[in-house]
Amino acid sequence: MNLNVNEGHLNEREKIMKSKTIFGILLVAFALVGVGVWAHKTFGKAETPPPVVSPVDASTAQPTKAIVYYFRTNYRCATCMKLQAYTQETVEKLFADEVRRGEIKFVMLNVEEKPNEHFIQDYSLKTKSVVLVSTKRKDQWKNLDQIWDRVGDKTGYMRYIQEELKGFLAGVN
Repeated sequence: MNLNVNEGHLNEREKIMKSKTIFGILLVAFALVGVGVWAHKTFGKAETPPPVVSPVDASTAQPTKAIVYYFRTNYRCATCMKLQAYTQETVEKLFADEVRRGEIKFVMLNVEEKPNEHFIQDYSLKTKSVVLVSTKRKDQWKNLDQIWDRVGDKTGYMRYIQEELKGFLAGVN
């Protein structure tokens, strides 16, 4: 009779162990799903808007002196979006007259699209970049390599873009 009691006791223990194992597996699965959702929200692919080109007032249009390119890829993190937004805002607000006259253009391009791949070699691109390019001399360009260091300070970033663009325009023939 004692044998039956011990067997019943072992069966009860096995049931408890199986329940704990199943609970542990479910807990791990839930945690993994949570991490996956967080990673997708944090690092997931953002919507890709069409290329941005600054508007030009045809009545006062003059030959374009420079193009301010923001080169991006398919993947766009929050910082990448700031780089684009701050650059575009700087050009459109601080150089509004030049943009209106057509002297400066802001252009955003995805270098992972076939027609734009050549820009990677043309301007020695290694990551998302802002590049100033003369429209008169294609060999006259400047990659603004401090954008990543300055993106944490919007005012400082915009001042950097403004100073670099002013200096670049002064040297454009």
